[in-house]
Amino acid sequence: MAKRNQAPIQTEAFVTMDGQELNIDTLPKEQRDAVGAALRVTYMNAMLRGQAVFRVRKTPEDTAGNDVPKRDRDMDASVSDRKK
Repeated sequence: MAKRNQAPIQTEAFVTMDGQELNIDTLPKEQRDAVGAALRVTYMNAMLRGQAVFRVRKTPEDTAGNDVPKRDRDMDASVSDRKK
């Protein structure tokens, strides 16, 4: 059988901000990074539920430490008590 030529599937990602749906491609880089950080934190919290809690640090003052690697400055993890 011959394959039919199909048009490629085109997708767009939207995020709701202030009650409006906005296309992620139109957001400035800082806002896209904030959306990505929120998604990563949500994923990590779901994967490690009961073992650790991850939060996004909101202010630049929280990330002022130069001795901390970049990935650790972006996400703050606190480990809860585990049963042994």
